[in-house]
Amino acid sequence: MNGSQIGTGTLGNVDTYDASPKLAKGKDGNIMLAWQVGNGENLYGTDVAPARLVVAHQWNGSQWSSFDTIPAAQSKMFQWDFAVHDGQNAILALAKDTQDDLSTGNDWEIFTIKKTNGAWSSIQQLTTNAIMEYGVNAAFTYDGTPVVTWMRDTSIVGSFGAVSTSQEVWIPKAGMGFFNNSFAIGKDTMVLLWNEGTSAVMTTASVTERQWSPPKFAHFTTDIQRSISGQFGTDGSLHIGFQQSPYNTQPNQFSDSGSLQLISIEKVSSPLGVNTPKEQTPKQFALLNAFPNPFNASATIKFILPKQDYSLLIVTNILGREVAR
Repeated sequence: MNGSQIGTGTLGNVDTYDASPKLAKGKDGNIMLAWQVGNGENLYGTDVAPARLVVAHQWNGSQWSSFDTIPAAQSKMFQWDFAVHDGQNAILALAKDTQDDLSTGNDWEIFTIKKTNGAWSSIQQLTTNAIMEYGVNAAFTYDGTPVVTWMRDTSIVGSFGAVSTSQEVWIPKAGMGFFNNSFAIGKDTMVLLWNEGTSAVMTTASVTERQWSPPKFAHFTTDIQRSISGQFGTDGSLHIGFQQSPYNTQPNQFSDSGSLQLISIEKVSSPLGVNTPKEQTPKQFALLNAFPNPFNASATIKFILPKQDYSLLIVTNILGREVAR
């Protein structure tokens, strides 16, 4: 790794349990950091001692200058994700156990908290059913639309706009490995990534149509794949990171060796690039100044036409006599 450390610091309070930091970068380059705060007695928060989410923003290169403590206190929150569009718009997506009993999944539901134009909303419930909902992820499209995806029993569901009225079954049947998944959006392409034993699996869809391709292997070995993550580069390449460790046949034993792997796949999405303004068609004729002016033997004279047509340029002297055409 190249580069040098530019600074260190401590966030949170020594008297609280601060955990699960998630760093996100917006389209405008704005960086935010979200984490979970509790009293340490219960990792998920309870009605008596709820957990809270804190968001730090306005990173100036050496420190965070502003902090938001989300007003809505959270209890029974066992999974969450964080995404940023710009300095004024972000989203928190949560999976919560509404009955405080993690041993049953029919009461797991999906919730969101949105930051819109600089203000955090109250918590909104996306799902209300007796089906297990988990594996939540959030991202923004290039134009700023929030998108949330999660697992509903064995199906992958997405909410374009992150509202309860918009829920689409993206993949009817997926493996249980989707509990540990990653979701990323490029300029015009979305990707879902998850682990299936010794495989890293991916599927893609266009942002507008959302018709998902059949899942395929992004990486396959005889080793175990875990903790997958994916992000798009500005050139449209997809970068996938995951942990890989040898398969252990002994029960209740884990390998003490492993490695972090990175795969880059070109041209998965269109490059972000820079939008080049289109040349405007002039509305009327215009004759521009000659260069140089005054001139002797030669000069450059430019003129503009409102439409393509034949043209004739006649040059006269101060007496009105034609000297060139």
